[in-house]
Amino acid sequence: MASETDSSQSGVLWDYALERYARDGVAECCIALQDEAGANVLLIMVAAYLAERGIRLTGPRVQVLVSGASALQDSLIEPLRALRRASRPQGGEACERQRDTYQSLKQAELVAERWQLAQLEELVLPWNPEQVPTLQLLQRNIRAVAGAAEKTVLDRLVRALSTER
Repeated sequence: MASETDSSQSGVLWDYALERYARDGVAECCIALQDEAGANVLLIMVAAYLAERGIRLTGPRVQVLVSGASALQDSLIEPLRALRRASRPQGGEACERQRDTYQSLKQAELVAERWQLAQLEELVLPWNPEQVPTLQLLQRNIRAVAGAAEKTVLDRLVRALSTER
């Protein structure tokens, strides 16, 4: 997830994700989980959002989220991310056109991420809190969507996202 402050078309989940992603250590952990374990950063943000509301991610709920995210993730977000990374300006030799292309692709990726979070928000709105939010619930929810991620990175991310600092 790229960082962006424009929330003109935001939803609650988008605003939550922007605020949490801007916290110290969160972006670095999320990018590491994305690049090293193939984790979907937006699903991690949804998992944390749900945990803070006392909503546990069960197996069926994880399936709903993964299914709800996969179409846009596979067809739009991943290809845009790959193009953006491939066009990243290299040092001082980057021409203005290359920088403009990079920024345009970054904006397109953010729009697609915002769209995906809006779709995921619609899926989770009917889910009711079942327990008191805890650090353990945050850990469980993130592990449920992070896949085979390294435990130390997951633990750092949970600490960075936790409201129990």
